[in-house]
Amino acid sequence: MTAGTRVVLAVTIAAVSVFSGSVVAQVTRENPLLSESRLPYQAPAFDTIRDTDYEPALLQGMAEQRVEVQQIIDNPQPPTFQNTIEALERSGAPLNRVSRVFNALVQANTDPALQKTDVAMAPRLASHRDETVLNPALFARIERIYEERASLQLTPEQQRLVQRYYRDYTRAGAALNDAQKEQLRALNKEQSELVTAFRNKVLAGVNAASPVFNSVAALDGLSPDDIAAAATAASVRSMKDRWVLPLQNTTQQPSMTYLKDRAVRERIFKASISRNADGENDTTGVVTRLAQLRAQRAALLGYATHAAFTLDNQMAKTPDAALKLMTDMVPPVMARTKAEASRIQQLIDAQKGGFTLEPWDWQYYAEQVRKADYAFDESQVRPYFELDRVLRDGVFFAATEMYGVTFKERKDLPVYHPDVRVFEVFDKDGSGLGLFYADYFARPSKRGGAWTNSLVGQSKLLGTAKVEMLILIQTSASLFSDNYDESTTRRMSAAAAGVPAITSADAVGRALHALGAKRIALVSPYSEDVNARARRYYSGKHGLDIALLEGFAAKDSYSIGKLGPENARDAFVRIDRPDIDAFVVPGANFLTMASISEWEREFKKPVVSSTQAAVWAMARQLGGERISGFGRLLEQMPAQ
Repeated sequence: MTAGTRVVLAVTIAAVSVFSGSVVAQVTRENPLLSESRLPYQAPAFDTIRDTDYEPALLQGMAEQRVEVQQIIDNPQPPTFQNTIEALERSGAPLNRVSRVFNALVQANTDPALQKTDVAMAPRLASHRDETVLNPALFARIERIYEERASLQLTPEQQRLVQRYYRDYTRAGAALNDAQKEQLRALNKEQSELVTAFRNKVLAGVNAASPVFNSVAALDGLSPDDIAAAATAASVRSMKDRWVLPLQNTTQQPSMTYLKDRAVRERIFKASISRNADGENDTTGVVTRLAQLRAQRAALLGYATHAAFTLDNQMAKTPDAALKLMTDMVPPVMARTKAEASRIQQLIDAQKGGFTLEPWDWQYYAEQVRKADYAFDESQVRPYFELDRVLRDGVFFAATEMYGVTFKERKDLPVYHPDVRVFEVFDKDGSGLGLFYADYFARPSKRGGAWTNSLVGQSKLLGTAKVEMLILIQTSASLFSDNYDESTTRRMSAAAAGVPAITSADAVGRALHALGAKRIALVSPYSEDVNARARRYYSGKHGLDIALLEGFAAKDSYSIGKLGPENARDAFVRIDRPDIDAFVVPGANFLTMASISEWEREFKKPVVSSTQAAVWAMARQLGGERISGFGRLLEQMPAQ
């Protein structure tokens, strides 16, 4: 793509975007998305980006990549890793840059303009992808490299990339005949439209279903800060003298733990389970049609079901294996649930409640059982977990202790919402690694749940020396969004009163889990380096001789999926050493509680995940000192 070509494309697209009637407006402002950001680590210049910038930037990105891909196809030289696979890796850089930022904002801080762009661009982006992956000439080049890969003297990384390209293109339908490809294009286009519609309906449905109360008396049981948050939530919705409890993703709502009025709890529960069930935000038709389209696509690609297609390249491998994981848990879970229900009913009867336990009673009375039977009061624990302290003395402390990385807040960098905080991450030698965008509060413009987005992707191939160290600019969004008092409204009311935001023990666990999930992104492009740092930390600082499951990231998902008690002995290093204290499995998402128990019986030693909560449990079990962020947070009560 030449500079001249880019200018022509930019002018053409800009003119079309501002066309109104018979007059073409003069475009004088430069779209900041059309060039690399000059901010550190190419961080997005959110202070200059407008909602109207995304569509023309996406269109230009697609146009540029289309030219780049065609150049690969037209190359008269025989296909090689460099002129095909590496060239594809280099293609579409502007499109990828814009898409990352756009997709992050559509989920984390959407508005009507962004949603309109999303609706318009989703089918175009789907068609653009199909135009590439379903091109027979391009797939022929990839297939030839794949078939000859053993003789091409490729590095292990290149071998893996070739395998991934061939697998991904095949799963995308590249091997289908022309008629089948046309069917697939139509299915993908409609699916992209429905997924966008579903996402928008869910967000609108959650906001619309949030219960509104005319009297503060209905909120009896909530703390003054929580009541203030409910008032602010109503104010944000332009409701005077009202109180709103925004719904979270979960079926049960956190406020139900404290609300004394049983009718209010019932109202909240029913609002939660009935959202998106009727009216303009009803998703029933969208979900039904999506299921049909996915089944048709799976059949077209040679799979019995959509589940079979989805799991074929995942660790579970088959729907039966995934279902077994869940059905195996049913007997013990049901036994425990019935026992807990019986104990709660006993408490209700002892209090002369005169009613049978219902779903909206569970949280309220379960909290009372915890206090009565275990002397545990969540409200007494929460003051330990002020949000800034959770970050400073919990998450960041654990990252520094384990991996040597440090964090410095960057208030000079622009953000997409006032709630967002940016931290620069430094390696143990002081060199910069990347940026961490912390976006921890729920709000009407952000979908529920907890997830991460890459705002800038790591690439040794494309980056400068500094960017080679940058693995990910990431946003950790909605990590605490299932705690109603951590919503944006809670933060606003708390900030106005000078009161810090308080989170919960569960939320701290999720924060530490997120650190574990992204530790490779923040520390090194190679998981082996992360594991080595963890090994040095535990064995050197705490005297624990720990065997790590090495090389798991270098294995493909199929070999990981087969890992179990019968062959785990071969996977662990130094397995025969009698002085090993415990086995820590990094990134053990493929483990089940059953397999952990079997491994512990096999090895007669603790086997745990390397997430901070599990490491804390291991240290406590072994009689070691509190070495995790959890332990540091619990060492002393914060000053009042």
